[in-house]
Amino acid sequence: MVSSFDDTEQEEREVENKAGDSTFGLKSFLWHGGSVYDAWFSCASNQVAQVLLTLPYSFSQLGMLSGIILQIFYGILGSWTAYLISVLYVEYRSRKEKENASFKNHVIQWFEVLDGLLGPFWKALGLAFNCTFLLFGSVIQLIACASNIYYINDKLDKRTWTYIFGACCATTVFIPSFHNYRIWSFLGLAMTTYTAWYMTIASLIHGQVEPVTHSGPTSLVLYFTGATNILYTFGGHAVTVEIMHAMWKPQKFKYIYLLATLYVFTLTIPSAVAVYWAFGDELLTHSNAFSLLPNSGWRDAAVILMLIHQFITFGFACTPLYFVWEKVVGMHDTKSLCLRALTRLPVVIPIWFLAIIFPFFGPINSAVGALLVSFTVYIIPALAHMLTYRSASARKNAEEKLPLFLPSWTAVYVVNTFVVQRAKKRSFSGKWILTMPPKKKKKNTRTDAALDAMRLYGFPDDLIRTHLKQLLKVYGQDHWFFIEENAYKVLLDSILEQVEQDAIPQPAYKELHQVDTGAGPSREVPALPHSDTQTSDIALQTREGLETASQFNGGFDTALLTCKPDGGGGSLSPTGEVTDTNQIKWDLNYFDKHFTAAIETSAVDQIGNSNLSLMHATHSKQGVKVRRRRHHGWIDSDEEEDEVGLVELEPMPLAPELASLHSEARSGRQGGI
Repeated sequence: MVSSFDDTEQEEREVENKAGDSTFGLKSFLWHGGSVYDAWFSCASNQVAQVLLTLPYSFSQLGMLSGIILQIFYGILGSWTAYLISVLYVEYRSRKEKENASFKNHVIQWFEVLDGLLGPFWKALGLAFNCTFLLFGSVIQLIACASNIYYINDKLDKRTWTYIFGACCATTVFIPSFHNYRIWSFLGLAMTTYTAWYMTIASLIHGQVEPVTHSGPTSLVLYFTGATNILYTFGGHAVTVEIMHAMWKPQKFKYIYLLATLYVFTLTIPSAVAVYWAFGDELLTHSNAFSLLPNSGWRDAAVILMLIHQFITFGFACTPLYFVWEKVVGMHDTKSLCLRALTRLPVVIPIWFLAIIFPFFGPINSAVGALLVSFTVYIIPALAHMLTYRSASARKNAEEKLPLFLPSWTAVYVVNTFVVQRAKKRSFSGKWILTMPPKKKKKNTRTDAALDAMRLYGFPDDLIRTHLKQLLKVYGQDHWFFIEENAYKVLLDSILEQVEQDAIPQPAYKELHQVDTGAGPSREVPALPHSDTQTSDIALQTREGLETASQFNGGFDTALLTCKPDGGGGSLSPTGEVTDTNQIKWDLNYFDKHFTAAIETSAVDQIGNSNLSLMHATHSKQGVKVRRRRHHGWIDSDEEEDEVGLVELEPMPLAPELASLHSEARSGRQGGI
């Protein structure tokens, strides 16, 4: 076996020397590779690609600690199964070369290794999983190209960019094999290194957003989604055999994947930790880290470099598919590069088509990790190794000896069994969790009610939460009633105070209107929310007449809502008279489409002053419903208890114009009912 490998190496070295003696020495240096360093660059460059940008998203699902631990765990586990694949490749090739098989113009692939060692069933299994995994891996790279360029130039939609990059990536049909990825592997690793450290430094300089939260993991669905994406990160095993076959000495590949993984850790862990530290739970809605990093020339450079790297990764994923298709149509041994390129085009077209159909890659990463990577990377290699050496004679005549850190076959079988069980559990749990409907998150109803109340004024949620947390620190979690009193007046005052201090542009918030109360001082009440497409002016006016008797006499008039969607004028004078009746319009359909207002009165003090509170104003399709409690005045006397009963006081008469409008409104509502 060793002599056969040496003969192959010698033949390839002679080709390299001839190329080096010719005028194309530089071309040979850049184009033909097969050393240990070439294999290391290929493994490291192929291992981390677009997933570098989605790992912070996975950290937001897993949490900081789980994200780091799972990266290290699956990286080491992946290195072990890559070692198993290299052992099986050497075993297969040595057996075939003992049968005088020649691989001079033939590239050995993983499904052929399984076929030679375990039979046709394993060949079909390996072929199905590997080809499907590589197919979707290529699709992900095309989608990622369109997604990334969109952050630089959004004049074209993502599907149009997918058309463009699909045509660019189709040029990989002219790259014959992994021998010819020498310069591309080096450049690809340099590009991912720049991008990773840009993400790290940019996040640290940017600092944490306010208020940043790190709540992950919050649910099993998010946890397993993030875990399967990390699983996908260290799933470059589908091209391991092809990279080995391109080496001059494939026996030296055993620890190359481990060394490449250790370098990848220096890229993925710092970048993911820094971005998650800076942006926290915002990443749950931003699967691509570029969407949160600030615009700059450094970010644009990272985007462009990742585009070039994705072109390289697309070639890595597609080249094994090219080999499979060439073998199917009988063109694998053809020396004509142009003829082989034409033969490969039918492989690119369906990949291009799928990338156009599915313009998102974050969920695809997780789905591929849950459904394919577990079998392709972990389960099949471990089972194949155990079955290949299940007999004592096979173990005795094995071409590769046991590693120094596991000198016993029993220990090897224990590790392989652990890998299979762990990957199987992760795979089936991940698939079950991904298809399981999410549980409803238990809400803090008081917080939600406060948010709903303040949203009516146009304040953003972040601002509301910040002030709510500050007030809860002052009053305590058990004293919500101080905050809820008078329709969250304390919370509203706190927010408005910051608005005034920070000089936040007022168009961002709703206009404040004056309320005239006949018996007391006026107060400011925000306008009800209205449509962005229509200019409306809502004036809320009320007049309450209160007279004191032995205790008090109460009378409640009415609250009048006047809506002018067309922007016209019209208002009420302090005496209740209409100043401009021609411009007052009641548009019940406008109310039905946009609001529901409920107005209630607050407590009345002893001197006759009253405060009008806006308790609820929410969007509804059922029209406006202004509810008033019936108010009765009463005269009570201990001496005339049997003679004096309940006396109903008549409300103050409305102006004639308002009375007609009121009757029209009531008749319109009754007709609708």
